[in-house]
Amino acid sequence: MEDVDLGIHTGFSRHTRGIESDNRLDANPEVQAAIERLRDGKYDHVFAFDDTRICRDDYYFVIKDAAIKGSAEFVFADDIDSESLAFRVKRVVEMWVKLQEISKSKEARAERRENGGREGESPTGLDWDDERLGWEPDEDFEGVLRVLAMKDSGYTHREVVEAVDVVGSTGTVSNILNRRDEYEQQMIEHGYSYPGLETKPI
Repeated sequence: MEDVDLGIHTGFSRHTRGIESDNRLDANPEVQAAIERLRDGKYDHVFAFDDTRICRDDYYFVIKDAAIKGSAEFVFADDIDSESLAFRVKRVVEMWVKLQEISKSKEARAERRENGGREGESPTGLDWDDERLGWEPDEDFEGVLRVLAMKDSGYTHREVVEAVDVVGSTGTVSNILNRRDEYEQQMIEHGYSYPGLETKPI
């Protein structure tokens, strides 16, 4: 079994994005190599959660053609009848819905940049404000302050992970420490304070 993990990817090809775009499914070397192996009959099955995980536009049928040539069968975790008319209609509708989502997301990011807003996913303990321009404390914020207080008191990253529910890894603890200035600014603006902790015994 070989796994092609594209991570965060739109799933669109030159059929939708145009040949000038580099962020295309068909420009991905792993996909190109997998299609060649399909044509050469190296695989018996192509397994995916659903058909959109293979491709979101007509390049799906390029991949399917390679599978047919190499005698491989498509198998989906979802119950999908890829030979039905409903399947073809659903594919087209879902493709245009996804394209609209991407377009709206780009417009929202551009608007945030124009208004001096933030980009990216909100960090642990913070969430987007009502205007979607900045962050504000959420229900996990007090847990973040406890993380900072414990580190100040001499606790190890691992001890913090075991004691505080909002962090699931030592990497999250490091990320919180790296954003300390941001968290302290939020703490002051919203009237929070560090929890009282005794210094960890040596």
